[in-house]
Amino acid sequence: MTGFEEQREIIDEYAQRGFPYGGFIPTAKTLCGKPVKIDLIFETDANALPIEEDEIV
Repeated sequence: MTGFEEQREIIDEYAQRGFPYGGFIPTAKTLCGKPVKIDLIFETDANALPIEEDEIV
């Protein structure tokens, strides 16, 4: 077991809602470099998001 089993359910749920899985970012690692905490990334249509003009970078 990897310790990240619940992520599969989250990925499946978001995919059903139209947000395909895009990857992950390790947010905490052991001293050996093994990820122990991750953030999941999901894809979306940027044109469909309400973005304020001052948020554009």
